[in-house]
This record gives sequence, structure tokens and C-alpha cells, in this order.
Amino acid sequence: MITTPYIWTGIIIVAIAITIGIIIFLSRKKFDFFRTLNFVFLRVLIPKKESKEDLERERDQTSEIRKVIGIAEHFFTTLHGIYAGDVPAFFKNEDFMSLEYIATEGQIELYINCPRHLK
Repeated sequence: MITTPYIWTGIIIVAIAITIGIIIFLSRKKFDFFRTLNFVFLRVLIPKKESKEDLERERDQTSEIRKVIGIAEHFFTTLHGIYAGDVPAFFKNEDFMSLEYIATEGQIELYINCPRHLK
């Protein structure tokens, strides 16, 4: 049969774990608030090629496609370099970026939302 000291020990351990969880949660929320104050929005304009000669020349060149894929691969590899993956980052949260694109009126607009130190 379970005696009273074991019950109280279990209750105390659970209470301490819940308290630590609440403290971590509140500290992360506080850090998130201050982090949002330091975000910037960047707008990147990418011109769209409209010349018929340019379009025909690009259709014939597969090396152009490989070049674009290589640039995109380098871009996403660089973005992955932001990931820390260590224990202090768990308590402070990871840096993150938001990427959005819009294609209108002959232009492709890329919007990037990121912390100011990643700018």
C-alpha cells in the first residue's frame, strides 16, 4: 500500500514540473514580444523578361534552367544556415523568416519578413 510520504513526494514533483513549465512558457512569450518589435519587412523586385527574343533564347538553353536551380539551391542552403538547433535556442526560440511572392503587372515581388540582425 502507498504511504503518505510517497504521495506527497509525487505531488511536490508534479507541482515543481508544472511550475518550471509555466516559467519557461512565460519567458518564451516575453521574448517573443520583444522579438517582434525588431522585425523588418523587405521588398525584393524581380524584373520579368518581356522581350520575345529573350524568351525564345531561354527556351533553347537548358543551362539557364540549371543556373536558376543552382541559385535557388544556394539561397535555401543559406536560409538553413540560420537554424541553430541548440539548447539555448530552445528557450529563446529560433529566428525565423517569412517569404511571400506576388506576381502582378509584369513584375514578381518577393516580400521577406525577418529579424533586423538577419537583414
